[in-house]
Amino acid sequence: MADVASFDSKLAQVVERFFTVGTWKSMWYRLTLSVYDNTLTIPRGFDTCRYVEACAGPVPMYSQFHRFAGFGIAFDPVFTNPSGLKLIDENAQTFRIPIGTYRLRAVATEAADPGMSFTGGFDADGNEIFATENLVLVNGSSNATTIYTGLPYIKKVPTANSVLLYSVDTTSTIATLIASYAPGETIPEYRQYAGGCITSTTDDPPTVNAICKIAFVPAITANDLVIPGLIGALKLGLMSIQFEDKVDPTNADTYMNRAIALLDSELKELDMGEQPAFFVSPNFGAGSVFNVR
Repeated sequence: MADVASFDSKLAQVVERFFTVGTWKSMWYRLTLSVYDNTLTIPRGFDTCRYVEACAGPVPMYSQFHRFAGFGIAFDPVFTNPSGLKLIDENAQTFRIPIGTYRLRAVATEAADPGMSFTGGFDADGNEIFATENLVLVNGSSNATTIYTGLPYIKKVPTANSVLLYSVDTTSTIATLIASYAPGETIPEYRQYAGGCITSTTDDPPTVNAICKIAFVPAITANDLVIPGLIGALKLGLMSIQFEDKVDPTNADTYMNRAIALLDSELKELDMGEQPAFFVSPNFGAGSVFNVR
């Protein structure tokens, strides 16, 4: 069993590095995501997205730099332009951002003490909170006492089942679902985007299709998928880790580079049939591609 655990650890190191340096076969998935208040949140298990399908076509994800490159100093400060989405939070903890004054409510199917903690945030007067409120989970609803206008930092203990989090408006007492935490999720962190015409569907809430990259998850059991699954690349990666453990960086880099080259070759072979036609505009060398003239 010790040999199996050691191998799993080495394999996890290799796969994690593959995820860090590139995106390979079987890492992109097509998701249908809900949009809340013009905000799109990437669910757990996914790192980032390449684009969403909205406005009758693909809408790219823009960084602040690419927004400036495309629109210059006149770019829309709130980014309502439908040409792309902007990243607004890398560590969002809910898929919906509550407004007004509210309390937090957790709904669970088991008891846990401690259960959840809420640190910081902003109170009913807009002042920063420095205290922590601990919430005991029960089989049913648990209500926090602090009134917020800005969300606190949320932590949850491991549980056997999912835990739902609601914001409860202090005036109307209406409870709105803002998060659903998986059993093993203790510190939620999601990437969140806004802007564009991502609310242009008739669904309630609106939905969009997105092409997203899965997050690295180590293979633990015999049935877990190993992605990327190219055996030659995995073998070369494991050899690289062996040389690294022997403090031989030269050979470690050599074998890791060979592994990456093999993954690149597989990706290029798959991409050959997906090359788009390139149309040249009579006015601009690359048509409407920003900053290419």
